Amino acid sequence: MGLVVVVPESTQVSGDGEPTWTDPAVTARDVRLAREEALDRFPEAAGATVVGGASQGGARATAIALTGDPFPCRGLVAVVSPYPELSDVPATARGAATRGLRAYLLTGDLDTTRDQVEHLYADLMAGGVQAELGVVPGLGHEFPDDFPERLRHGLGFIFDA
Repeated sequence: MGLVVVVPESTQVSGDGEPTWTDPAVTARDVRLAREEALDRFPEAAGATVVGGASQGGARATAIALTGDPFPCRGLVAVVSPYPELSDVPATARGAATRGLRAYLLTGDLDTTRDQVEHLYADLMAGGVQAELGVVPGLGHEFPDDFPERLRHGLGFIFDA
């Protein structure tokens, strides 16, 4: 699709030794540094940044995309992601809408965060962010088997502005 994909690994480590995105400030720093490294190699991608993640990482990506901190984003891809820890998502979404943010949200009908994803979708739309919600039948809190096709569709939605 002509995109540069950067997948940063968090510098935060959970009790089980796995990477985690617990601290929002450290998350923003890690993502900002990964973006800076990518833009050093591909400066033409500066205006087309899409952030994404799944579960906790998706909630952090949502906060980054909505606030524009540490950088403005063109799009958001959030998979089975809980509602972000922001004080006023509809108001924040209005600011993101003025920057042209578009969002693709994906959840499963059996996902434990489905209600939160649907609430986020409603708040994004109420705030003027163009968003699309996919609900996968039979899917729990995980990636669907056909995720590559769904991601391609979501990125097409984001860049078809």
